[in-house]
Amino acid sequence: MTTLACNDLAIGYGSDTPLATGITLTASAGEFVCLLGRNGVGKSTLLRTIAGLHPAASGTVHLGTRAVDSLSPTQRAREIAVVLTERLDAPAMTVADVVESGRLPYTPWLGTLSGADQEIVRDALVMAQASDLRHRLMSELSDGQRQRVTVARALAQTPALLVLDEITAFLDLPSRVAIMSELRTLARTRGKIVLLSSHDLELSMQLADRLWLMPGDGSVTDGTPETLALDGELGRSFDHPMLRFSRDVGAFQLQTAFEAEVVLSGEEPARFWSAQALVRHGVRALSDESHHQSLTRVTVRHVSAGWQWSVAHVDGTTVELGTLEEMTAHVRSGRSRLDVPAR
Repeated sequence: MTTLACNDLAIGYGSDTPLATGITLTASAGEFVCLLGRNGVGKSTLLRTIAGLHPAASGTVHLGTRAVDSLSPTQRAREIAVVLTERLDAPAMTVADVVESGRLPYTPWLGTLSGADQEIVRDALVMAQASDLRHRLMSELSDGQRQRVTVARALAQTPALLVLDEITAFLDLPSRVAIMSELRTLARTRGKIVLLSSHDLELSMQLADRLWLMPGDGSVTDGTPETLALDGELGRSFDHPMLRFSRDVGAFQLQTAFEAEVVLSGEEPARFWSAQALVRHGVRALSDESHHQSLTRVTVRHVSAGWQWSVAHVDGTTVELGTLEEMTAHVRSGRSRLDVPAR
């Protein structure tokens, strides 16, 4: 089983202070690893160093038993495939032409593909779900389709390690989900090491086997998504005065200056979305607990016509509202006589 190992690695440029030092990480065949961190912390530099495209400031990177910087260009092209953010400019080439170029490290100098090479190209197109694009010109493709083609070309290299740098940055959500899900499946079914840098934190947490986290202090932390969330490492890397990672819900939440509070209870999913709407308007939605008896109470329940909200004031009056917009407008208007939270 092939293993990627970074041993006491330091990354950077020239004589400048390294971007990160003491990097000791491993990834095994079959693992899908996501590299996370803010802009400028060195994610791209780390990926390029691992792929042998940029020299390490110190330390080593091994793929299996061999140091990456000891591989010849042809050996490296056979073992490591790299997909970068740069747009592939090949307007006169078909998709098949581009994917076939992934076999060049294996062909004679004329670049003639054997029957086995052609089969590998077909397989790569299938794995990247790009077979239907085979005869299309690259100039005719959408960004999402182009990304599938570049992944197919990388797979045609039959590498042990697939390195992808922010390839989902300009794709819509369904396309990001599709490509990242396919990469995870490829790692598991084909025994590849797949390393992807991404700004999709919550999607990475759901799909990655491991996260490599760069908090910006010159270190890199390795762990499962759940461990890094529980240990507070995700918050340490991304928390901001206006944004916090919530370990309770496993997502990043805006930090709102609350002007009032209500007790919110009722049926899901309407309760969840009611809380979201109230928070967006500066009202903290508390759970239904006995020590909140002095607060106005909002209850949502399902009725034959949809959903209904009841706002029960502390003076005993109750207002029935038929839409979420009416409920939030009522709360915002001040007619619900909300308590102002203590400062």
